[in-house]
Amino acid sequence: RGRETSRSLSLKTVDDLPVECPLQCPKCSIDMCLLPQFKKQTVIRTNERGELLINIHSVVKQLSSYSRYNGGWIRQVDSLDMTCTDGRSIVGSKCENQKTWNRPGLYIDCSIDGARQNQITYHTLFELTKDGNAKEISMIYDENDWAVELWDLIEAYINYNDSSRAQSGE
Repeated sequence: RGRETSRSLSLKTVDDLPVECPLQCPKCSIDMCLLPQFKKQTVIRTNERGELLINIHSVVKQLSSYSRYNGGWIRQVDSLDMTCTDGRSIVGSKCENQKTWNRPGLYIDCSIDGARQNQITYHTLFELTKDGNAKEISMIYDENDWAVELWDLIEAYINYNDSSRAQSGE
């Protein structure tokens, strides 16, 4: 008789599955669960600041414009610097392509698609929600003034969140 580990399970039929995950996965690794019916219920670890431990590049694949054929990047949106009229006007740090702490809020994805000689750039403004999903707000296709085009939406989002925090007393 072999030893059962926390990663092995012997079930005869689907009806034998218990209600709770039999593997007793810790919340931070349930996304690696071996049982498909539990994998759908991925739990994302959060910290005391409300940040999510995720690879934001994996989350952004939900967006229709996502491509890394010719490169791309993701930037967190913190504020606007309207003294510039290019991408530098959107202030925030670039996101790494690995699991890191990311706070829910506003981000920009730059996807570069198309042939190497005829590249197409998509700039997508999206919100990382508290449940770890990407919610597309706006997408600009191959525009040189993409940053300026997004200013109004960014400003409205920042102002709305600032007023919401003030009302809730944060």
